[in-house]
Amino acid sequence: MPDKLSYEQAAELYTRVSREAAARNSRARRYRIATAVVILMVGLGCLSAYFAVSSGGPGASHGDKQDARQGIFGIDRGPWKPRVSGPPADTEKAVSLAEARAQADIPVIAPSEDAVSSAVPDLIAGAPATEPAATGTPPDDAVRVIWLDNQKLIGAPGDVVHIEYNHLEITEAKMDSSWDGPRDYRGMVDQQADPNAYLGTVQGSTAYVAPPNNEQGMLHPGDVTFMKGRVQIIVLGYYPAEDLVAIARSLS
Repeated sequence: MPDKLSYEQAAELYTRVSREAAARNSRARRYRIATAVVILMVGLGCLSAYFAVSSGGPGASHGDKQDARQGIFGIDRGPWKPRVSGPPADTEKAVSLAEARAQADIPVIAPSEDAVSSAVPDLIAGAPATEPAATGTPPDDAVRVIWLDNQKLIGAPGDVVHIEYNHLEITEAKMDSSWDGPRDYRGMVDQQADPNAYLGTVQGSTAYVAPPNNEQGMLHPGDVTFMKGRVQIIVLGYYPAEDLVAIARSLS
């Protein structure tokens, strides 16, 4: 086991862990996820805590780092939910879309209102209920919170932005210049990390597309991941794959 991983290696592990944690379909796969996270933690120290929180495993959406790690290691704490509340990581803060665009060192893009509104009627049955807000729960097509995460403080290439809805999360992260997203997406499909996943095209770039599934009695969100320049974008939510692709294509 290496003492230290390069950022490219860590990014590849992160992408694989994110994908598998969101679409875990078997106990054997959980063990592989745990192994990947152990390697990541050994190689990157404090950076691994961020990857665990951002991985999309059950519990990760609540902002509790310990719960996030427990979720990835196979202790089921309920279906995945976007992190609309909870304490932020040390490097992140809640901001408006305008503030994110003004302060982030990446181009922050958001979906069109039409694309999100069109997806809302197609919410997959069995998705977790929305969390109540102090002034009432916003509709499913409204942004709940945006987290701006200054990852440069812990050695990453740049900022990370999470846009959270009730049943949808959009993550935008600057990647190292040597990171080859399309290569990794093709590898994930070839290795059948999720047997229902396939390759698509979003904004002229190769995209990894995985529909939601309800295997082993627990609903898992769908997933569309692609690169826009040096920024990797992950659209994760409880809508059919074609809706998630439409949302990804509307990002601007």
